[in-house]
Amino acid sequence: MSDVKENGLKEACCKIQKLFCDHPHEAGESYFQHMLFTLGLGMRLIFAGIAVIIHGIFPFLCTKTGSTQIAKIFEIMKNRAPAKYGE
Repeated sequence: MSDVKENGLKEACCKIQKLFCDHPHEAGESYFQHMLFTLGLGMRLIFAGIAVIIHGIFPFLCTKTGSTQIAKIFEIMKNRAPAKYGE
Protein backbone atom coordinates (compact mmCIF):
# COMPACT_ATOMS: atom_id res chain seq x y z
CA MET A 1 0.00 0.00 0.00
CA SER A 2 1.35 3.42 -0.84
CA ASP A 3 2.22 5.89 1.90
CA VAL A 4 -0.52 8.25 0.72
CA LYS A 5 -3.21 5.55 0.95
CA GLU A 6 -1.86 4.33 4.29
CA ASN A 7 -1.85 7.85 5.75
CA GLY A 8 -5.37 8.46 4.44
CA LEU A 9 -6.56 5.23 6.02
CA LYS A 10 -4.93 6.08 9.36
CA GLU A 11 -6.47 9.55 9.25
CA ALA A 12 -9.93 8.11 8.50
CA CYS A 13 -9.57 5.59 11.35
CA CYS A 14 -8.57 8.37 13.77
CA LYS A 15 -11.59 10.47 12.75
CA ILE A 16 -13.93 7.50 13.20
CA GLN A 17 -12.41 6.65 16.58
CA LYS A 18 -12.77 10.30 17.62
CA LEU A 19 -16.45 10.31 16.61
CA PHE A 20 -17.18 7.20 18.67
CA CYS A 21 -14.94 7.85 21.68
CA ASP A 22 -14.73 11.59 22.42
CA HIS A 23 -18.08 11.92 24.19
CA PRO A 24 -17.79 8.67 26.20
CA HIS A 25 -14.31 9.73 27.33
CA GLU A 26 -15.71 13.13 28.39
CA ALA A 27 -18.15 11.17 30.57
CA GLY A 28 -15.26 9.18 32.05
CA GLU A 29 -16.15 5.97 30.22
CA SER A 30 -14.93 3.78 27.43
CA TYR A 31 -17.12 3.40 24.35
CA PHE A 32 -18.50 0.06 25.61
CA GLN A 33 -19.11 1.32 29.16
CA HIS A 34 -21.03 4.28 27.74
CA MET A 35 -22.95 2.03 25.36
CA LEU A 36 -24.00 -0.33 28.18
CA PHE A 37 -25.01 2.54 30.45
CA THR A 38 -27.09 4.25 27.76
CA LEU A 39 -28.71 0.99 26.63
CA GLY A 40 -29.76 0.34 30.22
CA LEU A 41 -31.06 3.87 30.59
CA GLY A 42 -32.92 3.58 27.29
CA MET A 43 -34.56 0.35 28.43
CA ARG A 44 -35.70 2.06 31.65
CA LEU A 45 -37.16 4.90 29.58
CA ILE A 46 -38.98 2.46 27.29
CA PHE A 47 -40.34 0.59 30.33
CA ALA A 48 -41.52 3.87 31.89
CA GLY A 49 -43.13 4.92 28.61
CA ILE A 50 -44.99 1.63 28.24
CA ALA A 51 -46.17 1.86 31.85
CA VAL A 52 -47.49 5.38 31.23
CA ILE A 53 -49.30 4.27 28.05
CA ILE A 54 -50.87 1.33 29.91
CA HIS A 55 -51.89 3.69 32.71
CA GLY A 56 -53.44 6.07 30.19
CA ILE A 57 -55.63 3.29 28.79
CA PHE A 58 -56.28 1.53 32.11
CA PRO A 59 -56.02 4.19 34.85
CA PHE A 60 -56.22 1.56 37.58
CA LEU A 61 -52.97 -0.11 36.37
CA CYS A 62 -49.38 1.11 36.75
CA THR A 63 -50.51 4.01 38.92
CA LYS A 64 -46.98 4.80 40.12
CA THR A 65 -44.73 2.77 37.83
CA GLY A 66 -43.99 5.47 35.25
CA SER A 67 -43.35 8.25 37.74
CA THR A 68 -41.25 5.95 39.94
CA GLN A 69 -39.06 4.95 37.00
CA ILE A 70 -38.68 8.57 35.87
CA ALA A 71 -37.64 9.57 39.42
CA LYS A 72 -35.08 6.72 39.47
CA ILE A 73 -33.72 7.80 36.08
CA PHE A 74 -33.44 11.38 37.35
CA GLU A 75 -31.49 10.20 40.43
CA ILE A 76 -29.17 8.08 38.30
CA MET A 77 -28.39 11.03 36.03
CA LYS A 78 -28.11 13.56 38.88
CA ASN A 79 -25.64 11.38 40.80
CA ARG A 80 -23.59 10.58 37.74
CA ALA A 81 -20.49 12.75 37.91
CA PRO A 82 -18.23 12.70 34.87
CA ALA A 83 -14.71 11.55 35.64
CA LYS A 84 -11.59 11.52 33.55
CA TYR A 85 -11.34 8.45 31.35
CA GLY A 86 -8.82 5.94 32.67
CA GLU A 87 -8.90 7.10 36.30
